[in-house]
Amino acid sequence: MDVSAGVYMQALSELDLVGLQGLLDCGDDPFSSALSERLSSLMVPIWLSAETPDLQDVIRLREEGHPELSLQKIDQQLRLGEENPWWLENKARALVDLDNAIEAISIWEKLLKFPDVDHLVATANQMLMLYRPLALKPLMDFCDLAKWSPVALDQGIKGELSLLDSVLIELSRLAQAERNYVGLGLADHALMQGFSSPWLWLAKARALAALGKREEARHWFMLLAEDSGDHGISQLALQGLSGLGLPAGEAHSRSD
Repeated sequence: MDVSAGVYMQALSELDLVGLQGLLDCGDDPFSSALSERLSSLMVPIWLSAETPDLQDVIRLREEGHPELSLQKIDQQLRLGEENPWWLENKARALVDLDNAIEAISIWEKLLKFPDVDHLVATANQMLMLYRPLALKPLMDFCDLAKWSPVALDQGIKGELSLLDSVLIELSRLAQAERNYVGLGLADHALMQGFSSPWLWLAKARALAALGKREEARHWFMLLAEDSGDHGISQLALQGLSGLGLPAGEAHSRSD
């Protein structure tokens, strides 16, 4: 059916539930074979429990100005094992309404790998084309002020790199060019924008170390060595601490 998933779900909710209600009104046992056949004929899941939110319900909540409640119900459904990717797509929209475009974009980027059912991938692409430039504009503006040509960020806007990868590669380019003040500023701007990755903090720590800000660099290297959640990051942080003159044994003992 060449209609959006939202309209499709709404049609099924209105028409099929009427059919089910008709069976019940005729006195059929809800667990009879007739009802089972009716349920199994549905092409997509229909949630009958009043305690389980329908996709249209969370869309309606968002459109009526309640993105927080919409997001809460979506997360609850996802925790229950919901596999319909349109729930993720609507989570991204709720996040945008809550000024969290960075996380929303990461969801849309993941949806690009899904089968293009009911134009899911096309929808994700459309949203990315709209929000990637908006999300990266503050970082692009910063680079412009710093007289730096942001090649990787431009690739992120075009979709040639994921949003996070475009920032991390740009920070790597700045480090290689020894533009450490600009790298530190870009890392700080990215973190303020809502990017979240231990690799960003590692880039910040390295920029601080390169600028001779030893105590600040030590602070971030130590945090990453102790609690990055990523063994590779922890090892790189330990190397950073060693580069600051912290004995390797002491660095390891603090990270244990």
